[in-house]
Amino acid sequence: MTDLYTTLSNLMAPHLTPTAILGRVMARKFVKLGYVYRDNLGLVAERIQVQLEDLTKNGDLFELWKKDNLKVTLDDDVVTIDYIGQIVDVILNISEADFEIEQQQIEEAIIETTDHVITFLSDKLASAWQRAKNREVKRTKKDRKEFSSIIYGRWGDGLDEFDALIDLCTTLGSQFNSDFRAEAERKQDYKFEALTRVHAWACKVAREIHLLLSNGFADGAYARWRTLEEISIIGEFLRNNDQATSERFLLHSRVEECKLMELWQKDAINLGWPKISSRNLSAAKTRAATLEKRFGAGFGSDYGWAEDALKIKKPKFKDLQDAVSRASGNSFYRRAHKHVHASSYGALFPLGAWPFKDVLVAGGSIYGLSEPAKYAAQAMCSITATVLFSRNGDRFEEIVTLKALMPFRDKVWEAFDKAEDEIRAESKASRKLKIRLLKGAKIIF
Repeated sequence: MTDLYTTLSNLMAPHLTPTAILGRVMARKFVKLGYVYRDNLGLVAERIQVQLEDLTKNGDLFELWKKDNLKVTLDDDVVTIDYIGQIVDVILNISEADFEIEQQQIEEAIIETTDHVITFLSDKLASAWQRAKNREVKRTKKDRKEFSSIIYGRWGDGLDEFDALIDLCTTLGSQFNSDFRAEAERKQDYKFEALTRVHAWACKVAREIHLLLSNGFADGAYARWRTLEEISIIGEFLRNNDQATSERFLLHSRVEECKLMELWQKDAINLGWPKISSRNLSAAKTRAATLEKRFGAGFGSDYGWAEDALKIKKPKFKDLQDAVSRASGNSFYRRAHKHVHASSYGALFPLGAWPFKDVLVAGGSIYGLSEPAKYAAQAMCSITATVLFSRNGDRFEEIVTLKALMPFRDKVWEAFDKAEDEIRAESKASRKLKIRLLKGAKIIF
C-alpha cells in the first residue's frame, strides 16, 4: 500500500504549482472586487491557471509578472451580471497579504485533506482485513490444530502426566473439603476456610498452566507458575500459624477491595467510566477503616495480614518465603518475574526461543516447556500436602495419601525431562549439520 506521505503529495502537488497558487489568489481578488460571484471562485481559478500555464510556456512566471505581461481573460459565464457583454480592463494589485491568505487556505486544506485521506485509507485497509478475516481465522485454526499435534507428539507424555496430577490434587482437595466442611463451619475454622480456598485457586492456576503448555506458551506457563508458587507459600504459612492469622488473611480481602474501588473511582473520573456509588464506596472505606483500627495501621499494607505472625512492620512476600524456608528457590522465582513484567530480559530471552536465540517468538513454541511444568507439578504437590496436613499432620491416612501422590509428581518430571533431552539432542544435531553444510558450500554472507 502506498504510504500516506506519497498519497498526500500526489493529491496536493497539482494545487501547489506557482500557476495554481497565483490562479487562486487572482480569482479570490476578482471575487473581492465584485467582478466574480463567490460560487464561481473555483472555476475561475482553474481557468486562470490554464491561461497562466499557456503564458509560461514562453517565459518564466516571475519575469512575466515583473514586465506586466500577465494578462488573463474572464468569459461572460463566470463574471457578475453587470459586466455581461462589456469588455472591462481590470488591474489587480496583489500584495504579500494576499499570498499569506492563500498560504493559510493551503494549510487548512492540507489538514482537511489529510483527515480525509487517513479516513479513506483506514476504511480501505479495514475492509481488506474484514474480507480476509474468515480465511485467516480458518487458516489460523488449522495451523493451531496442527501445532497442537506437534506439541503432543513431543510433550504428550509429560502433559498427560501433569493432567493426571492436577486431577488427583483437585480430587484430594475436594474430598478434604467434603469431609471437614461441616465441622469447620460449626467451629468457625478460619484456617480451613483459607486453605480450601487457596487450594481451589491453585488447582485453577494449574489448569491454566496446563493449557498454556499444551499450546506451546512456555513463558506464560512460567509466569503462571510464579502465581502458583506464591499460593503454595501462602498456604504453607497459613497452615504453620494460628487461626487468627487465617482470619486476618480472609478479612484482608476487604482492604484490598477498598483500594481497588478507590482506584476505579479515580479512573472513572479521568476516563468517563461509570462511577461507583458514593454509598458503596463509603461502605467499603468504613469496612477497611474498621479492620485497620482492629488490627493496626499496618494491616492496610500488601501483606499486612501477616504482620502479627511475623512480628515485622509492613512485611513483604520475601518475609513469607523466609518464614516457611522457601527462599532457596528464589532464583527461579525472580526469573519468573521477568516473564511477568515488561522487562528487556523477557523480550530478549523468551523460553520458547531456545536454542535459536535470534528468533522473535510471537506465538507458541515446542521449546522451553519442561521447566515451568516441573515447577508447577512440585508446587501442586506442596499446596495439596499443606491442605491435607493442616488438621492433623500425623494422621496415618494422610501420610499414606501423600506417599502415593509423590510418584505422580516424579512421573511428570521424568516425562518432561525425557522430552527435553530428545529435543536438545535433535536441535544440537541439526545445528552441527547446518554448520557443516554452510562450511562445505562456502557460502559468503
